[in-house]
Amino acid sequence: MSLLVAKLYGFVVRPGIALGATEDFGLHAVTEVVNHYDYHATLLHLFGLDHRRLMYTHNNQQLTLTDNQPVRVVGEILAWQD
Repeated sequence: MSLLVAKLYGFVVRPGIALGATEDFGLHAVTEVVNHYDYHATLLHLFGLDHRRLMYTHNNQQLTLTDNQPVRVVGEILAWQD
């Protein structure tokens, strides 16, 4: 088993957690909305990287892997919180 798989399957992420709630049909989140940028920031945090400092250049612009969007590390799903 690779380290990434081991981290995602219970060593770092809480097993069996449900975060937030959806509307009646279950199509859209209404509380604790987590988008893909938040997911990327959380994965980078698990690897020990700061998503704000990890930059690359594209078309002479400094960008981050989270596209310079306002993101958060979703600490509620981690087995421990910093």
